Amino acid sequence: MKKFLLPLLLILALPVLAQRNETEYRVNRIYSTSGEEILYTYESENTTKPICQKRTYESPYYTYVSLDSLFYDNLGQLVKVVYYSLFDNEIEYSNHEEYTYNDNGQIIQGDSYFYDELEYIVTYTYDENNLMTSVEATSTYDDEYSEKMEFSYNDEGLRIKDVYLYNEGFGYMVEDIVRYDYENGLMVREEWYFYEDGEEYLYDVYIYEYDEHGNCIMEKECDEDGTVEWRKEYHHDINISNDIVHYYNDFEEYIYIYPTHNNMITGYTEYQLGDNGEYIVSDECEYSYDEINVASVVENNIAYNIYPNPVKDIINIEAENIELVEIYDVFGRKLYSEKKSGEVRIDMSDFSEGIYFVKIFADGSSSISKIVKNIH
Repeated sequence: MKKFLLPLLLILALPVLAQRNETEYRVNRIYSTSGEEILYTYESENTTKPICQKRTYESPYYTYVSLDSLFYDNLGQLVKVVYYSLFDNEIEYSNHEEYTYNDNGQIIQGDSYFYDELEYIVTYTYDENNLMTSVEATSTYDDEYSEKMEFSYNDEGLRIKDVYLYNEGFGYMVEDIVRYDYENGLMVREEWYFYEDGEEYLYDVYIYEYDEHGNCIMEKECDEDGTVEWRKEYHHDINISNDIVHYYNDFEEYIYIYPTHNNMITGYTEYQLGDNGEYIVSDECEYSYDEINVASVVENNIAYNIYPNPVKDIINIEAENIELVEIYDVFGRKLYSEKKSGEVRIDMSDFSEGIYFVKIFADGSSSISKIVKNIH
């Protein structure tokens, strides 16, 4: 399957919504029968940028849970992600990343930290047509090692070639090459080669098929002799255009080329070639969405102020006409609920370190804010 360029990659700035009177959708859950689940938490009922992504993987032997805490600037650009892992229901800090953008809203640098120590720097370059031409990841603790991806495009601005390179102190060497083919602007074929002694050797092929609406309905992974080892069949709601659906663009996936979907994705089914030569279902995935009214999109449904954040002991909440305050942990468990009015002070000194969500009810509306208790 597809590989990654160091753990630090990027995310597109999520679009800023213009006000218009129509219903749109935001993804809230992706669940697969293989044991993987992604849950998204949003700041309020109608915002489209998640503030937390919780990822769970369950196997017969263990359960792994990670939390991505997401922070944006006033332009809606993702500027910081803090990663946490859950062990025995206790949250542990893993690392965090910070992003810098140019005046065109394109990411130009990503810095990866472990606590306060900078570990990796990723730089992004663009041509005069604002097409990304390379991504380079360098280590701050090993100046002899770095990785790089270089991209080429055709006259229509479609990416046709990726080159993966690595440097172990002797200059950059080509490791892998990826080539793309298109029909009517839709990617239909992706070929992966490893590079050795000046020669390219094909080892993996992806083939994509589309319906009459421009949705990818089939993705196949083939080996060098054409045998389909794995395939994915996508399902869509053709009554809902993707123009009004808001997905979270995972920062570890963004630089790759993916097939086109013009309608809402409702799920997919994966098949694996079995030992007996027949295809068996290896995974089924479902997407769930919130319906939102973008005519009333605001960053918060309620004007409020919560401080300090991070909190050690007492947290203060200021808002007009407060009716109720609730606090939830990352598992969605309600830990605190009390009817309040006026300025609110809550003692969190007995709460464990971690991420929590404060839900405020006032004037028939509610808003959710993320707070951090005693974490680096």
